[in-house]
Amino acid sequence: MHHHTSPIDPISNTINGNYFETIRGITSDKNLRQIISNYPKMLDKRIQNTLDHLSIEFIDVSQLVILAFSGKQNRMLPLKVGQVGLSIRDKQHFSFPKTKASSLIFDDHSPLYASLYFIAKGLGHGLRINGYIIDTDTNTYLFKIEQVYFHCARAAARSELWSNEVQIKSENLNKDNFIEHAPFLLLKTLNKKGETELSPRGDNAGFVKFINSNTLLLPERPGNKIAVSLRNIILQPTIELLFMVPSSDQTLSILGVAKVINDKQLLKQCTVNGKIPKLGTLIQIKSTCLQSHKAINESQIWVQENTPKPSITSFSKALSAHINGEGLVGKATNVIVDIVVKHDMKNLY
Repeated sequence: MHHHTSPIDPISNTINGNYFETIRGITSDKNLRQIISNYPKMLDKRIQNTLDHLSIEFIDVSQLVILAFSGKQNRMLPLKVGQVGLSIRDKQHFSFPKTKASSLIFDDHSPLYASLYFIAKGLGHGLRINGYIIDTDTNTYLFKIEQVYFHCARAAARSELWSNEVQIKSENLNKDNFIEHAPFLLLKTLNKKGETELSPRGDNAGFVKFINSNTLLLPERPGNKIAVSLRNIILQPTIELLFMVPSSDQTLSILGVAKVINDKQLLKQCTVNGKIPKLGTLIQIKSTCLQSHKAINESQIWVQENTPKPSITSFSKALSAHINGEGLVGKATNVIVDIVVKHDMKNLY
């Protein structure tokens, strides 16, 4: 484990509540691209619009899925994958039960956009799905699928999500110390149209820093440079964070407003292995909610048995197939993608 500084930094004592306003944010894609170079456009082809055998294969070995919604009243919701939770209806729809825990608030004027992030025990990469929710007359909701794509394993690797060390017993967690014990979170952002994106972030427990009592700093580690979440925040500052602690069935949800920053002084606090992140997300907390979830318990996602990790198509192979099919071009792509992925996994910071 790398050493991390205490979450409350001494400078917080001198800062007033309006601190968030005083820090300059990055205001355009152009400014963002001066700090992180553009991404290979080939990656745009990775997005599918229905479930194929590769995404179904991943869903079949997943235990837990996190659901995020547009609309401020609907907080993220963990669900079990499978019959009692979120299940595949057909290649374009999932269904999940209407329960007290999952009762959603719909706005009459716009669709309820939603995103999914599937977590499979022992696997670093995830599956991201975007779409919207349809309220039916029955006792289930439908999720209409619009975009499907795989997400790399870096967040899980940095957080050591599947290492067997439990740092804290679940009963010792509370609202005040949850963030300093959380090595993993999901970040919900919205694009210009109000559609949702759900992206994982992971690192050493305590990687999200308290700047003061209502301001958080989330460091941005090297990624695939598409920077979907960052581009969304620049256009639309409303976000939600869902913090998770392996060992606990609780999550901490934070609603807030965010800005993308490159303030070196602030980002110094997030140094790992001598590397200061180039960017971070500064978050002003609007509300927090600590909750226990039956789904996390029942999914047994954190139960450490010595089961081998599921043998499914590798991330680089699945990504290559989504970019260029499973024929010769896809196989050639896989050689390149594989090299890039191995390099990325060696250079987590």
